[in-house]
Amino acid sequence: MESKSESKSEERADEKGWGGAKEEEAKGSKEEAVELPEMDVSAIEVPSDPEDGSACPLEGALSINIRFSSPAYVGRAHWVVKLLVDCANDRLVKILGETETEVLDKGESVMSFSTPAIDFSGFKKSELTNAGLLMAGLVVGGEEVCTVNMVVNVVKERDGSLVRQILNPLV
Repeated sequence: MESKSESKSEERADEKGWGGAKEEEAKGSKEEAVELPEMDVSAIEVPSDPEDGSACPLEGALSINIRFSSPAYVGRAHWVVKLLVDCANDRLVKILGETETEVLDKGESVMSFSTPAIDFSGFKKSELTNAGLLMAGLVVGGEEVCTVNMVVNVVKERDGSLVRQILNPLV
């Protein structure tokens, strides 16, 4: 899956049902439909950031790979990746992009998201220098059914630049 750096306005009303496959797709399957499947996340990789946990530029490229498995056929789904920054008086959310919509079968899958840069124009540096959450949400039928949260520490360097450190919850 490749990311789209802009938000899609495509109507997703026809993407109902995890397990609610079209009749042709469901033929031959004897499994029961699952209303809201619980995804099992087995691995998270952030290849754009140093493996040793050191910081990299906040606005730099971002790549995320999430290996997960579903207990049932999910149907058409996509991931939305966003950064939530918790400020003293407000919560700021920056949508970083989303993946292409695809059909997820029962079993293991991998989500891959990448963007060449993150644009924080319109945000004050003081708003961004805080802990936040990098959130990858699996959306099925217009509803987020699974969210993978990673803590992001953002600090201001002596030269005034902002750097990030993404903490992998599975390490």
